[in-house]
Amino acid sequence: MPIDIIATRQQTCRNLRRRPDTAACTPSTAEAAGASHAGTARQFARSHQAERLERTANPKDGAKVTASSKSENPVEVVDRSATLRFAMSFGLTSLDPHRTPHVTKDVLWLRPVYDSLLRGVMRPGGGVGIGPQLATDYEVAADGKSIRLTLREGVTFQDGTVFDARAVKANIERAKEPDSTVAVELEAIDSVEIVDDHHVVLRLSAPDPAVIWALAESPAGMMLSPAAFGTDVSNNPVGTGPFTFVSRQEDSIDSAIPETVDVNYTRWEGHWDPDAALVKNLTIATIADSTPRYEEVVAGRYHGAQLAPPHDTEEHLARGVALTSRGFRFESVVGTNDFTVYLNHNKAPLDDVRVRRAMWIGLDRNKIAAETLHGVVGPAYQIFAKGWEGYDPALDVDPFDPEEARRLVREAGAEGATVEIMWATNEEEIAHAIQEQLSANTGLDVKLVAIHPNKLGISMGAGLHHAMMSMAVTEPEPSRTLELTYFPNARNPSKPSDEFYDMAAAAKTTPPGPERERAYRAISRYLVANPMHINVVNYLYVLLLRPEVVTARNLMTHGLMQLDFRGVGIRAA
Repeated sequence: MPIDIIATRQQTCRNLRRRPDTAACTPSTAEAAGASHAGTARQFARSHQAERLERTANPKDGAKVTASSKSENPVEVVDRSATLRFAMSFGLTSLDPHRTPHVTKDVLWLRPVYDSLLRGVMRPGGGVGIGPQLATDYEVAADGKSIRLTLREGVTFQDGTVFDARAVKANIERAKEPDSTVAVELEAIDSVEIVDDHHVVLRLSAPDPAVIWALAESPAGMMLSPAAFGTDVSNNPVGTGPFTFVSRQEDSIDSAIPETVDVNYTRWEGHWDPDAALVKNLTIATIADSTPRYEEVVAGRYHGAQLAPPHDTEEHLARGVALTSRGFRFESVVGTNDFTVYLNHNKAPLDDVRVRRAMWIGLDRNKIAAETLHGVVGPAYQIFAKGWEGYDPALDVDPFDPEEARRLVREAGAEGATVEIMWATNEEEIAHAIQEQLSANTGLDVKLVAIHPNKLGISMGAGLHHAMMSMAVTEPEPSRTLELTYFPNARNPSKPSDEFYDMAAAAKTTPPGPERERAYRAISRYLVANPMHINVVNYLYVLLLRPEVVTARNLMTHGLMQLDFRGVGIRAA
C-alpha cells in the first residue's frame, strides 16, 4: 500500500501512514432546532463571528471548518449505485484544465475527472497543508530551486494511457504554453527532468513556494492524458480522476457564453482509489438564485447545495438553522476570500488612483456587514485574511471618510462621472447597498449593470464596464493571491504598476520567515494606499446537505473552490 503524506507549506514532506484525505472532521453544527424564529439568524451569525475570532487567535492555522459529526464509516453504509445531485450558483465554461477562461471557478467541475499531483488537506490541528494525490511524496531542495516528486505507481488515464514521469513532463509543458491560462502559476519552472518512470524533478529559475500550491489547488497541477492533447478537451476531458465526464446540458444566455445547467459524470471503475467515488453518478447543476437551491435540497430533488451567505436574508438563515432538527447538516468555512469590487483601471475615471482611493474610503463596510448582511460576516480592510501570511493587523481600521472621498473625486475632476458596476443577478441586496453608498459618498454617478453569474468574469475581462462585484480570488500562498486577483487575466483587464510588480516579484522569491511576512505586509499597505480593487466584507461559505448524505471528510478546506466530492456518498436505505 502506498505511503501518503501531509505537510505544511514551510516543511519538507515526511511520509505518514495515515491517509489525510480520509481523516475525520472536527464537528461543529448549527444550533439545534427549537429556537424561536426571531433571533435564530443572529445566533447563526454570532457562532460564525466566534469562529472567525477563534481562527484569528491562532495565526497561520487558516480557516476553521465546521461539519457534521458521523461515527459511521461512509464506505460501509453508502449505496454505491446512487446518484448524487449538487447545486451551485455558477456554471462551467471549459473542462480543459490548462485553457479554461475561469481558472478558479471551473476547477470545481474539473476535479471529478482529473487528479492533481498534490492536494490541499486539513491539518489535524487546524489550517491547511499539502497532501498526496498522484504524487505520494515531494521534497524541496535546500536552496529552494528544485522540487522532487515521487509518483503514484499503477495509475492509468481513463483512455488506458499510463500515468508516469513522461505524462507529468508533457502536462507541465502544456500548462506553460503561451495560450495556457495557468502558465503564470508555473512560471518559475524552467524544466522538468525525468529521473525514472516514477520520479521527476522540477527545476526552478528561483525559489517559489507558490509552485507547490499550484500543483495542489490549481488546474495547473491536474493531469490530462497526453493522448488527448490536440483534441477537444474542453468537451471531452480525459484524466485519471474517479469520475468520467458524460454530458453537459446548456441554456444559451448568449451565443458566446453558455450557461451550463447540468454537468453529468459517472464513476470510473479503474480509479486507483476504489473509495474515491462512493456514488455511481454525479450531477453538478447550476441554479443561480440561492432560494431555489435551498428549496430544491429541502424538497429532496438535490442532495446538497451551496448557500449564499452573505447574500441570504435573515429569514432564510433562520429557516436553515431550524432544518438541523430534521437531520440536515451545514458545512461552513470562513474563507480567505472577500466580497470585492474589481476595478478596470483602463476606463476613466478609474484610471486615476485618486478616484479609486475615493471609492475605497467611500464605503461604510461596517454598515454593510451589520445591516445588509445581518452580522453574518465582518468588514474587510485588506486582501489577506486574518491568520494568513501577509495579513497586517494595523490595517484593520475603518477608512470610511465620505468628506475626503468627495474631495478626492473633485480634485481628480471626476465629480458626476459615470461608473458602471456589473453585479451578478444572485447578489441584489449587497449590490444595491454598495451602489447607493458609493453614489452618496463619493460624488460619482454609480450605475448597476445586471449580469448573469456565468457571464460576469468574461464581461469584466473583455473590459465592457468599469467594475464588477465578485469574490476576490485568494489562496493560502500569498503570491498566488496576487497573481490571480491583481495580475491581468480573463477576469481582470487592468495592468498593475511597475512598483507593484517589483514588490510582488521580490516577495515571491523571499524564503519563508519574518522577511517574507514583512514583504507581504508592505504589499497590503501599498494596496490600501493605492487601491486596485475594493475589498468590502469577508466571505462565509455554507453548504447545505441532506440527512442521507455521508462524508469521509470536510468537503471544503479554506473555501468553495476547494469543494471536492471524493468520499461523498448517499446512505443506503
